[in-house]
Amino acid sequence: MPGISDFKRWAWRTITGRAGIVALCLLFVLVMIHVVLGLVWGRDLRAAQARLVEAGLPTAPGQVSPTCLEVDNAAPLYVKAFVLMTLDSGKVFSSSSSGKLNPALNHVIDLIARPLCSDPSAWTQAERDDTLAVLESADFTRIRLLIDEAVTRPRCCFDLDYGTGPDTRLPHIIVARESARLLACRARLLGLAGRLRDSADAHRVVLGLGRQQCETPVFICQLVGLAMDALAIESLHQSFNAGLVPDESLPALATACEAMDARTNMVRAFDGERLLFGEWVFDALANGRMGSDLYGTSLDDASRLGFIGGWLYRSFLGAPLVAKDHAIYLDRIVEMRRQIEQAEKPGKWVPLPSYARLTSMLLPSADMLAAALERHRVTVDLARLAVALRRAHARDGSYPDALSALSPSLLATLPAGTLNHQPYTYRRLANGFALSAEPVVEATAKPDKKQRLIDAWTWSAGSEPGKPGL
Repeated sequence: MPGISDFKRWAWRTITGRAGIVALCLLFVLVMIHVVLGLVWGRDLRAAQARLVEAGLPTAPGQVSPTCLEVDNAAPLYVKAFVLMTLDSGKVFSSSSSGKLNPALNHVIDLIARPLCSDPSAWTQAERDDTLAVLESADFTRIRLLIDEAVTRPRCCFDLDYGTGPDTRLPHIIVARESARLLACRARLLGLAGRLRDSADAHRVVLGLGRQQCETPVFICQLVGLAMDALAIESLHQSFNAGLVPDESLPALATACEAMDARTNMVRAFDGERLLFGEWVFDALANGRMGSDLYGTSLDDASRLGFIGGWLYRSFLGAPLVAKDHAIYLDRIVEMRRQIEQAEKPGKWVPLPSYARLTSMLLPSADMLAAALERHRVTVDLARLAVALRRAHARDGSYPDALSALSPSLLATLPAGTLNHQPYTYRRLANGFALSAEPVVEATAKPDKKQRLIDAWTWSAGSEPGKPGL
């Protein structure tokens, strides 16, 4: 007759056997879910990649920038200039590069950065003389001549190592920004010292710096380039209003303003960000070079999964989630690129699913980029119109009655106006003109608050060189 011990052994075998069957069934279900989602979401990724090919977009890092001949490349000249500007004796892009300016140039930067003193006309005469002496010194002249030659070259392709993805070093953008500030300051100081032709030529050089920095297909370089363009135009604006731009320099300034097209470079930056950073991150995650803990918390109630549940979630859903997240990323960034390329106002986006963790971190802000480009376009349009008005005055002896008189003799086409379809406002004055753009105002999430995207700009100029504008 079976005893208690036999019953216990029978019960244990039964329970463990059934538990094993349940575990195997659960494992089978998880494997099937993994396989099915891998097939479905993998198909979505392949479809998204196929759409890239059909659209003719770059699919390899080497396709982002066209081939750059050495004779056309301004980057080597910039590197030489930046090495002279910094405390580094080696390559600007080396891992030991500090990016810090020489002490003498830091003194000038500190002076420019003082509150309410960005315009050198507000400085004392001693400050202007001392600063101009530094910017006309033999050391800075070597730097300036290198940059002057660099601006004349059509391409600017820095030898960057994109193999590290998000860890790619971009130390040159800091030095480039500071060089723009120094050269813009020099242009203003030359005008205030009465050297008008030298001042106008210096303005022409500064107007070309941002365009060349923007050729690097990375968003941060685009934004720094836009800021450099804004700095260059603001400096020119100050010289115009002070009557310090001679008529004979206007054609060269007009050519420099016409070349300031940021949209083309920004569109290429979408391809660069996708291939050099976005694709690098997804590839690293899919191949185990990055941890997959990111997807262990993508459910709203992930904290309830526990250690084992979280491990199962990552192990069996991790790879399909990476593929689905990757597909969403490709579709979203390509649509953003299309909107920027066609100058469309960013539309309302469907909220990202909770599992699209990397997409939410890697995607840029479409509204921010569109606002930056629109602000840049309006600023450049005002500069182009102001230079054309001055050229019309030099040719006819007076300013025209309307902006339409500038086309096609001085402008191939008139600027279209701001993004909200408001035309630029022009008024002919007794001894000058006033040119402005209505501010673009975008509604925010709170109805009682507005976000001002573009401040109102007003251009005015004296009717004769050397006389202040209104």
